[in-house]
Amino acid sequence: MTFHRFALATALASAWACTQSNPDYLTGAAPRWNGAGATNDGSDAGGAATSDDAGSSSQTPPPAPPSGSIDASTTSGTTTPEALFDSLLSSFESTCGPCHVQGTKNAPAYLGGSDPYTTIKTYAGVIVANPQQSILLTKGAHEGPALVDPLRASITTWLTAESIGAPAGAVTTAPFAVTTGANQIDLSTLVPGAAMTFTAATSGEYLELTSIQLIAPAGSTVTVTYPIFYVVPASGPQIQDNDFSNVNQTISAGQTATLGPGLLSIEGWATGDDLRIAFKKLVASGGGTTGGSGDAGTVTATGACKSVSSFTTNAVPVITENNCLNCHGTGGSGNGALDLSPLAEIPADDTTACAHVLTKVNLANPAESPVILAPTGGVVGHPFTTATADFTPAMETWIQAEE
Repeated sequence: MTFHRFALATALASAWACTQSNPDYLTGAAPRWNGAGATNDGSDAGGAATSDDAGSSSQTPPPAPPSGSIDASTTSGTTTPEALFDSLLSSFESTCGPCHVQGTKNAPAYLGGSDPYTTIKTYAGVIVANPQQSILLTKGAHEGPALVDPLRASITTWLTAESIGAPAGAVTTAPFAVTTGANQIDLSTLVPGAAMTFTAATSGEYLELTSIQLIAPAGSTVTVTYPIFYVVPASGPQIQDNDFSNVNQTISAGQTATLGPGLLSIEGWATGDDLRIAFKKLVASGGGTTGGSGDAGTVTATGACKSVSSFTTNAVPVITENNCLNCHGTGGSGNGALDLSPLAEIPADDTTACAHVLTKVNLANPAESPVILAPTGGVVGHPFTTATADFTPAMETWIQAEE
């Protein structure tokens, strides 16, 4: 049943209630297998404030990364790491899958998704320069068994093949306190002279970040890919927020630019918690500007959509057909998690709505996008799970146009 846009302006009420009562609501961090709950993860690429395992945390400072550019996504080698992984996957899933496919008991779901190889390769802390420091090998006996030979030896061989060119240090900030109002985070340990700024506020168990910007140093252009925001509590596992997974930006030397959509709502925040930020990629290159304009804040591949026309043609009809704006429109209970209110404007602002929805998209694996998983039963606690049959294919058609 199509929900008429014009009626939305007066039909929506009670902001935040939906997201606050459903803790796994469109965070993008929830395991998606058999409806498991949100992943509370204390690990990434050598992550700060983590213990020696993949699922628990402490306030141990991170190792100091090397100065200059750090790229956590680059691996190379003449062997075939994927074939090595495929050969051990059956045994790996048999031993570790009961927790690490489903995310049972908040275990990190690094074997989840439709393509376990892609999932585990991109899971922070798995592929590192020293295979013995991988979170797969540092994890001892826990709720599940410790890795033992021959599986451990097979995993070590695979990790060694993957490790060539992997980062030697942590692509992460140390945990830091967040103050209400303006914050500036020094990123000089990752890229000398770089910084991030944002304005912070809290609303219940949400940390609201607005005006998120990245400052490039005067002598270097900075490329940033996939920032990951972690809530670091005083005790217990860290909470990972992946809503910026689609971010891939290049910022001119000496300029300041909005990072992705510039705003983020992080769930699971409590008084006294710290925040830390990891990056799949944070790279500095020689001075100068990107592109030909040299304008302040010049950005390549920002959080804006590449194909608003495809969004309008494919995504908007199924969004309205499934009454998504009942919660996600102006004043709606899910508006804080995903703001679809621009679709209710007259005329509709599909460009802004597209940018908002893009923050809930996994470009590397569209089927694992929170915007698809939530209304189809893949995110525990989402109040609507019965999207029409045409919803997923229509959304994937648009997402493919964004790749």
